[in-house]
Formats: sequence, C-alpha cells, structure tokens
Amino acid sequence: MADYAAETESLWRSLSSADLEFVAAVDSARLEVERERLHPGSRHLLSTPVYGLKNRFVMWESLVHKMEHGWGPSGYYLIDEYANDLTSRAELGSTIVQAPQGLRARLTDLLSRIDDRFMLGTTDDSGAEFERWGMRRPSSVPSSLWWRCPIQRPWDR
Repeated sequence: MADYAAETESLWRSLSSADLEFVAAVDSARLEVERERLHPGSRHLLSTPVYGLKNRFVMWESLVHKMEHGWGPSGYYLIDEYANDLTSRAELGSTIVQAPQGLRARLTDLLSRIDDRFMLGTTDDSGAEFERWGMRRPSSVPSSLWWRCPIQRPWDR
C-alpha cells in the first residue's frame, strides 16, 4: 500500500520519538476497542489495531490515489468500502485534535492535502448516491464528507 500512500509514508518516516509515543498511545487505545468487538477467546490474536492512526491515513490516501487513477488496479470499489473510508476519515479528525501541537500541525497539514485531492475527485450530490443504496449517514460522519460522491463511481461498473 505504500505506493498508494506516499505522503503518509513520508510523514511517518520523519516523526520524532515523542510523536511516535503519542501514536503508540492512540493505537493502544484503539487496539482495546477493536479487541472488545471480538470473541473473548480470539482477542489475543489481534496484536495491532486495524484502524491505527497511520493505517487510517494510509487508507484515506489510498482511496484518493485509487480515485485519481481510475480505481486501479481492479477498477472496482464497493460503496460499502467507500462509506467505511468516509467513517474512518471522520474519526481521523477527532483523533488529530488530541495530538501535541507540533504533531497536530503536521497531521492536519497532511490531512488537508489529502482532503483537497479528495474534493477534486468527488462532487456534492447531497447524499443522493448513498440514498440510492439505502445507506444512512452515520452521526460521526459530517455531511460535508457523506455528500461527496466520486465523479467516477466504481461500484456501477
């Protein structure tokens, strides 16, 4: 996935040990949330969170990269995956505000750059595409994200 998330990978390589401590604390808390959703006998099998801070950035940047490149390599993307990515992106915003000031500024800058690219590849449809699929906006996702539909809808292919 690194090819799809070059900006994220670049930022993560430059993080200080103090920055990485914050990331580790966020990821540790997230790991506990994810483990709670598993059967008690399976919880120990999950050693890193699927939705850790870096992973969320990688997922968001990867979505945008795929959008920019015609949804390759498969050319297909499920609307459920897209909705999940929007939910994950919304949660990034609430996590970043907890970061120490210097790290917060760098994460916010990265997120803004990826968001700008996202806006270029989408159009505001007031949520019509999700309505067409019978999907409702989760309360955690702002309508400014939920109402953005890719210009090229890969789930219609």
